[in-house]
Amino acid sequence: MLKTFCATALGLLATLAQAAPPTCEAERQLPLERITERVVLVGETHGNEQAPAFVERLICGLLAQGRPVILAVERPVTEQSALDRYLASAGQSADRRALVSEPDWTAPTQDGRSSEAMLKLVDKVRLWRQAGQPVQLVALVRPWAASSAPFDPKLAQAEGDLGMADSLSAALDRHAGYSAVVLAGTFHTVVGSKMHHDIIGSPSMGDVLATRLPVHAIGLSSGAGETWVCHQPRECGPRRLSAAPWNLPDARIDTSVDLGPITVSRPAALSL
Repeated sequence: MLKTFCATALGLLATLAQAAPPTCEAERQLPLERITERVVLVGETHGNEQAPAFVERLICGLLAQGRPVILAVERPVTEQSALDRYLASAGQSADRRALVSEPDWTAPTQDGRSSEAMLKLVDKVRLWRQAGQPVQLVALVRPWAASSAPFDPKLAQAEGDLGMADSLSAALDRHAGYSAVVLAGTFHTVVGSKMHHDIIGSPSMGDVLATRLPVHAIGLSSGAGETWVCHQPRECGPRRLSAAPWNLPDARIDTSVDLGPITVSRPAALSL
């Protein structure tokens, strides 16, 4: 039994060592040789095709350089087991339905974080992993701590950002030698913004991480188009978005990327 286990483990290690670099779509706006920091922050406007597709190109480029990568996403940590099962699956319709049946994918309020484009990005991680690429997928969002006090959105934001930073720090501790690409809303990934502090009154996830590790902040902008957002709880759907940067104007930006015109990505549950 022990011999069999050791042989299997050695075979797996050999497969990983021999995995050819992935074939990547070129990202001309992203000089990867300049990104040496361990944490790369990508702040998005949820609910469109272009932001997750950009992150796919970014991760592919890092893997092609031989850099192991953690993709950290704004998904609940309670979903991690379901994500892991999907990554180990064949990616068939039944596998996708099993993942998308998780509560956050089917919740009445869909703000774009559970989009078809996000599911496509998760599936790309599955394909990379099964091809032997050193890539991990980590959910960041910890449950809101129950309190008898009235709900305070600023306190919830502060607690959520600290919890996401702690989730990523723990993942990096578990995976020595890996870099992390963090895809989350711009208000979470923002670094060094006085406007953010004046509005929320506490550090963002990006600010917390910047006190712990070197970070590289990518600022996205887009042309006009449509994205899937919520203006009020349960009032969600395609909304027009003007051409503009997505980050706060006083935020630190290390690399700027223009995504061009954007197209809406519907909730994944609507397509299954």
